[in-house]
Amino acid sequence: MNLPEVREKINEIDRAILKLIAERRGMSEQAISSKDAASLGVRDARREHELLVDRLNWAREFGVETHLVASIFH
Repeated sequence: MNLPEVREKINEIDRAILKLIAERRGMSEQAISSKDAASLGVRDARREHELLVDRLNWAREFGVETHLVASIFH
């Protein structure tokens, strides 16, 4: 691949990442609505911790810097 092709591929990947983050945000909003309907608390510190630990482990597996992952999922 030449440089313009590499840059275009990076742009495509970035757009896909942002689309997935938006999709995840939508699912989080649905979870909040479900918790409200069931009169459950919105925050679950134990689950949040477990999810963060899982995501940090995935980051290490894929060679991604963990501070980037923490800023997204914490």
